[in-house]
Amino acid sequence: MITVWQVYGKRVELGQLRRGDTLEEVALFHGKRTADVHAVTNVRLLQLGSASHERLGRRYPRIALKVTRNLSEILADRLASSTQRIR
Repeated sequence: MITVWQVYGKRVELGQLRRGDTLEEVALFHGKRTADVHAVTNVRLLQLGSASHERLGRRYPRIALKVTRNLSEILADRLASSTQRIR
């Protein structure tokens, strides 16, 4: 299990992630991390940085498109959820 924290002078728990979840998608597209992540149990992670994503796109464009589309859907869902919580 991973707990995601945002730090702006204080720590606020944003959520807990489980097997198969993604994190820090914004950093892949924006280049900057938006939260600190603390593993509270042992975890296995797959890191996909922007250089790896670009290389994936050159070698396997269909797979890269699917990865990008899935991450875009995740980001859109999270943005919609955050917007709903603010209202």
